[in-house]
Amino acid sequence: MDEDGVFSIIDRKKDLAKLKNGEYIALGKIESLAKLCPAVIHLVVFANSEHDHAVAVAVVQKSELPAPLCDLADEDVVGNAEAGKEIIRQLQALGKLSRGETPGRITIVGTEEWRPETDLVTASLKYQRRKIYDRFKDEFNALYQ
Repeated sequence: MDEDGVFSIIDRKKDLAKLKNGEYIALGKIESLAKLCPAVIHLVVFANSEHDHAVAVAVVQKSELPAPLCDLADEDVVGNAEAGKEIIRQLQALGKLSRGETPGRITIVGTEEWRPETDLVTASLKYQRRKIYDRFKDEFNALYQ
């Protein structure tokens, strides 16, 4: 509700997630802003109401990471904590996310763009959130540890 008492639609209900502290975050907003980060190919955010921050999995363009990280082999970038922190830094540099909207932790799950054949995106390249969660369930659980 704005200061005039008018309700504004900010996102679809299913794309809003409530955090432990009661704050609602728009997952789609975070994901669309992540596309502005040079190193991000895909970033999918999940939030658990038992925690006070969201987490994300990302597919990165290795050549856009800083020098020590871009020199790593693809398999060494996957799961690299420093690469995840770099994506968080790039998101924060955009300056358009509140503290609660910025994912607390991000893990890198690959360097190859998702195609419809991977069954993680639709033909129109929209994320299939449930299938992504099922595929990377262990990674999400590890991010909340």
